[in-house]
Amino acid sequence: MPVGTTGRDATSLDGYTWHGNRHTFASRLVMGGADLISVKELGGWRTLSMVQRYAHLAPAHLQAAIERLADGANGSAELGLDLELPPRVTPSVAAGVS
Repeated sequence: MPVGTTGRDATSLDGYTWHGNRHTFASRLVMGGADLISVKELGGWRTLSMVQRYAHLAPAHLQAAIERLADGANGSAELGLDLELPPRVTPSVAAGVS
């Protein structure tokens, strides 16, 4: 058995299971911006409720999401949003009626 510098068996990790990889996989996809439908397909889950069980987000990531929302309220330019809307087209103009 390989022994690391701590004197412990380096081939086993206390409390680690392969199942934990699914949680990490889903969480990192969501934190990277993937939508839940894509995570569901990539992870092979049948329902979105199961994806939500696996996709635990770190508190710092959740705080950053709230801060992005708050920053957006202070100015859409920071988010790269163009909130200028095109002129409204009425049904008569769209149909070619003057």
